[in-house]
Amino acid sequence: MRSFRAGLLVALCCTMTLVHSARADGPPGWPQVTLTPYSPASFSEITELAVTGDGSGRVYVVERPGTIRVILPGGDVAPGPFFDISALVVDEGPEQGLLGLAFSPNFANDHVFFVNYTGEGGHTHVSRFTAFTGLDADESSEQVVLFVEQPYANHNGGHLAFGPDGLLYIGMGDGGSGGDPQNHAQTEGDRLGKFLRYNPVDGAIDTWAKGLRNPWKFSFDVPSASLYIADVGQNMWEEVNVAPLAEPGLNYGWRFREGTHCYNPVSDCPSAGLIAPAAEYGHAGGRCSVTGGYVDRRAASPLEGIYVYADYCSGEIFGLRKSANASWESALVGDADGLVTTFGLADNGTMLAAVKRGAWQVYRLDAAPPAPVLPALPFHVRMAGLANDR
Repeated sequence: MRSFRAGLLVALCCTMTLVHSARADGPPGWPQVTLTPYSPASFSEITELAVTGDGSGRVYVVERPGTIRVILPGGDVAPGPFFDISALVVDEGPEQGLLGLAFSPNFANDHVFFVNYTGEGGHTHVSRFTAFTGLDADESSEQVVLFVEQPYANHNGGHLAFGPDGLLYIGMGDGGSGGDPQNHAQTEGDRLGKFLRYNPVDGAIDTWAKGLRNPWKFSFDVPSASLYIADVGQNMWEEVNVAPLAEPGLNYGWRFREGTHCYNPVSDCPSAGLIAPAAEYGHAGGRCSVTGGYVDRRAASPLEGIYVYADYCSGEIFGLRKSANASWESALVGDADGLVTTFGLADNGTMLAAVKRGAWQVYRLDAAPPAPVLPALPFHVRMAGLANDR
């Protein structure tokens, strides 16, 4: 576990070593997650999973080369893509391509959706499209609502999601290279390294937060009025920020800090006005890049109230929640046994994950109740030939 807000900084390497040692049954008090195929189909480099919210039961699978395919209720995939703009998409770099998808909250009536992709020159396009039906989109209906020049091929962000305020939130990376050499994330008026909001009514775009390196997936948790942001680290630390929706204009620290650690400058970096992450972890054990997920809000689910996220490289799945003393705690709750690029929520709240195990597939996350927390024994056991129990 790791707690920040209460100032209890526990070395993550040591904590995760203890979690690994108890992997078969999981850490006491935490549920354990297993993965079950949601569809037998294979896909091409999944970057996003989305639903329309109209109760259709369809899951939309975004593929980096520029297509969106549809998993129908029951797991079969619709013939032909829902959407194909592969002719517009530049995906030469591993962080380029068709990266984000968000359906209008009123999709059942207006048939509007938005995508985020890197186009000509590798620059970011956030565009509005319309669909003929839930299985067929009009690729000729593009209206670009945001264009941002990208100085490098990496750190494009790419995720889109509508907030409870009806605005479209756009996660922008810092422009790439390494270490944010132009200091985009801390520069006012610069759209790189920021969270932007687009108003679909009047077309206005404002900056909601700054100090992000490369937010790779974010999600809204309406009951807590929070936005969970998974921000990919530079060399050593991955982080999850929990942002209060009622507080725009906050600064999440990059490039001054990587997680809670000074980055530029390497010591005595600023701290005033910077928001500390709710959780961070290092790159030990093959970890390399955080993938953000969702808070499970299904009643009676073993994961109820827990934010689920993962590491892309190691495939480890973590949970994050508030402890009894209101500080944040995190623990290892499962293993995807593959590369984890994104999570999603089905219409019924079932949590999904895109995992590469040879082929890219979509899995359902199932959770077993937590192992009981046993009380400490109020006595010592002494037996000949055995060490004292302390």
